[in-house]
Amino acid sequence: MCGQCVLHSTGMTCPMTCPKTLRNGPCGGVRENGNCEVIPDMQCVWLKAYDRKVFLPLPTVWKDHFNELRPPVDMRLQGSSSWINLVTKRDQQTPAGWSTTDGAH
Repeated sequence: MCGQCVLHSTGMTCPMTCPKTLRNGPCGGVRENGNCEVIPDMQCVWLKAYDRKVFLPLPTVWKDHFNELRPPVDMRLQGSSSWINLVTKRDQQTPAGWSTTDGAH
């Protein structure tokens, strides 16, 4: 439990189940058959997420979130409740070192 649940924006597929815990799409190691390079018997989590986004009857606004860039997991929230972090906006705070101070985007 990462404390920053994004299931709604990933076709109800947890990106933390990716062996590399990638939160913004597949790595370059997806095999030709769509399986993971780390666990060859497992379908790539991101291919599963995309399929679910397309085929599950999810709200359109959730489907629109699929292509948004998600910040890295704030490991300080690991093991805490995603719901409490969402309500208190604790999961929306940018970890130190990830914000720009020079105004660049």
